[in-house]
Amino acid sequence: MSKTTKKVRDKWRTKEWYSVYTPAYFGEQNVAGIPCEDPKKLIGRVVETTLYDITNDFSHQSIKLYFLVTSITGDRADTILKSHEYSTDYLRSLVRREVLVSTGFSPVEQLTAISHESTS
Repeated sequence: MSKTTKKVRDKWRTKEWYSVYTPAYFGEQNVAGIPCEDPKKLIGRVVETTLYDITNDFSHQSIKLYFLVTSITGDRADTILKSHEYSTDYLRSLVRREVLVSTGFSPVEQLTAISHESTS
């Protein structure tokens, strides 16, 4: 019995690196790099970063931001803000100090186009 040897293919060699950029309202900054072999697989991925990485303000280190990849142009991945939250360490420290944190939610409507109809 002879064993057939398979040729091992290195999957990392087939992947290309894509730069992830924040939306315009965050200054279109490069926040991450993602390796991927097919750019279509990047759409829908979520990238996590802190607000400190964007603003360089140390007081924002406890706020995590999640960006959703929406489109790919060349090696650039454009995103939108998906969600944000406090880090668990920060929340735990607030509970230890017995500080009240209240979060209010209110519905927000996004207007994409406003049309004015004339009544005749």
